[in-house]
Amino acid sequence: MKKALLTTLLGLFCILQIFSLSLSDLISQDSLVALEKNGKVIRVQTGKGQAQLIPEYSPLKLSVKIIEEQLKPSIIVENLYLFRKPAAKTGKVWTEEEQLHLFNKIRSISTLTGIEYYSASRKQMRTFYEYSYVIDNPEAKKTISDPIDRVLPTETTLYARQKDLTFGDNVYRYDYKTTNNSLIFIQTNMTTLSYGIIPLVQKENLKSLIAIIDVDEGLLLYAGTFAKASTIPGVEGKIRDSFSNRTEAIYKWFVSKAETVFK
Repeated sequence: MKKALLTTLLGLFCILQIFSLSLSDLISQDSLVALEKNGKVIRVQTGKGQAQLIPEYSPLKLSVKIIEEQLKPSIIVENLYLFRKPAAKTGKVWTEEEQLHLFNKIRSISTLTGIEYYSASRKQMRTFYEYSYVIDNPEAKKTISDPIDRVLPTETTLYARQKDLTFGDNVYRYDYKTTNNSLIFIQTNMTTLSYGIIPLVQKENLKSLIAIIDVDEGLLLYAGTFAKASTIPGVEGKIRDSFSNRTEAIYKWFVSKAETVFK
């Protein structure tokens, strides 16, 4: 009897996992209204604080909790976006093929080369990544092709070498996690980020998290940038604004990928 009950409960759990979620299940009413009105929600914090826009989604909340406990960030920039699927796809969970296709698309690190973001200090568009490519490891830094998986992995990691015009040439680690309803990846700096000759963010003190959650209304994207940075007068504000505008550029890049998957 107990075995049968356990089997039934496990079956129900698996069934629930394949159903799409609703925005109202995941974010506050205020965030929902702002998202519907503006297409995005942005929150920036400096000093001591905790992330405030995290959707009520356990795998994501756990990832953010670990980052905050380990890093104790001095800057937190959060963004929420909603990518709307075509009408024929709205209200339907993504298929295994769609999720795998999107996963491979967002791991195509080389396609980040040349994307642009709005520079708040220069008041104009600026190149984000001058170059971006996958490498075999942080030491040898040998260029390799963007990985392509034929089966969706639960977890996987890759390393990338990326040069942006603010922090220069650096190595990053990308950690990916997947569930039936989500794709989550975290970018961590493996080298010190400098602004000119000034070292601002030490190794592994910047973590940029992107979570893509399949919902009835489309794809909810949560972006959180967590940094433990040097508090230099006049520089912290530039870092904060830069992170926020860079996230916007990453979202536009994501949209270009998602549009090829959900037609």
